[in-house]
Amino acid sequence: WLGRHLSLTTPVSGSAFRSVAISGNVPVSLNGASEPLAISNLGEFSFDQEIVDSGYPAVLGNLFQSPLPFASPAQAALLAMDELQAADLQAITPGNGAVYPATGLGDKLKQAGQLIRSSLPVETICLDSDGWDHHENLPLFIAQSLTELADALNAFYTDMGPQMQRVTVLVHSEFGRRVAENASLGVDHGTGGLAYLMGGAVNGGQVFSSWPGLADADLEMGEDLKITTDLRTVLSEMLNKRLVGADIADVFPGFTGPINAGVFSS
Repeated sequence: WLGRHLSLTTPVSGSAFRSVAISGNVPVSLNGASEPLAISNLGEFSFDQEIVDSGYPAVLGNLFQSPLPFASPAQAALLAMDELQAADLQAITPGNGAVYPATGLGDKLKQAGQLIRSSLPVETICLDSDGWDHHENLPLFIAQSLTELADALNAFYTDMGPQMQRVTVLVHSEFGRRVAENASLGVDHGTGGLAYLMGGAVNGGQVFSSWPGLADADLEMGEDLKITTDLRTVLSEMLNKRLVGADIADVFPGFTGPINAGVFSS
């Protein structure tokens, strides 16, 4: 959906950093975007100085020219390295006394904060948080995961300060969970999930849901929490109000549900 949105809107610049995933892989949501970057660690995305001094990057630039296969992503990667070097992200420290937790998610959000506060014209940043597939010992592991998420988001919010008004953070799960406990003190994959939103124009401090209940008669197929709000409704509202607008019919083909959940004030 995000890749479709980007393909339908005009880039604000020719930067390679229009869309970036702080990850080893391009997420499915960015499929269709023009040369999205996937970088596991922004601080390590460069050539060693010996390689730079040897002139090898220039050789690569001359080698990967259209119509050779992979010419476009190779050129985007080389441009990204040049842009990162000029932006000097390592010199951008967390603002407003923010202290990021020493966790995987904390480090990724710290890098996202550096990108946003840099001179790079980044429009969308995607990152993932592992360790949520709690098939066993849910009481212990869910507490750890939620604490990591809360601490990382709190640090990011503090870091952004007034810039948070131009940022929208969406946190959502790939899948829901079943209601019933399994034999390993965990819960297996199910339907209903949740999403968190934070940032400019978000009507914060509210829960947007019609709670369906946990009684057996209220569950989907007797096992799962019923879905009351299609995630595409929230995403459609975010696209229209926070991401320059988009043709929802093209971003979400076949979607006929509501396109406003009242999550955003503008």
